[in-house]
Amino acid sequence: MTGIDTSKAAILLADQTGRTIDWRLRQWGAAQSQAFIAETIELRAGDKMQFTRNDRALGRVNGQQGEITAIDPSTRSATVQLARGKVETLKLDDPRNQHIAHSYVATAFAAQGRTAERTFIHAESAATHLIDQKSFYVGLSRAKETTALYTDDRAKLVAAIQERSGVKQTALASILSPMAALTNALSSPASKGNQQEAKGGMSL
Repeated sequence: MTGIDTSKAAILLADQTGRTIDWRLRQWGAAQSQAFIAETIELRAGDKMQFTRNDRALGRVNGQQGEITAIDPSTRSATVQLARGKVETLKLDDPRNQHIAHSYVATAFAAQGRTAERTFIHAESAATHLIDQKSFYVGLSRAKETTALYTDDRAKLVAAIQERSGVKQTALASILSPMAALTNALSSPASKGNQQEAKGGMSL
């Protein structure tokens, strides 16, 4: 976006070639439009990345992950290894290829179905709208080996998890047993600090 013409109710746009577009809201509508703020990120070979927007024409799905295998500064491009051996070369100056981010961090919702050798969970006790038994259990169960949980207030976090089920009562039985052991471990007076070793190679 290069400017706004209020007299015409138009937004002035410019594409990557410099061609200008007089986009009039009344004529083209605004219901299907989206605005983005560009942010600079550093990319290196070996980085884990993900697409952050659906693009059916290119076969991309929001949250789809890959690994950067090569960077070519001369052409400003990145080679990405995706699932099932698929390889894509992203021209980083193309706006369609700029909907990407590092994929080292994910919400509990986005992490469903994923696994990793080791995981770290950031759980603020004040963010009660983000913490419930279901999301907490999803976060804890992503690791194959160990999980480390970091919180600012253990007692408040335990209370928030116990008060918010996040699922229908009829489905609670499937998660309450492991949850009881985990919340008991968190609230144990014998534990010190914000981390505690739990059985099965899991640190909380």
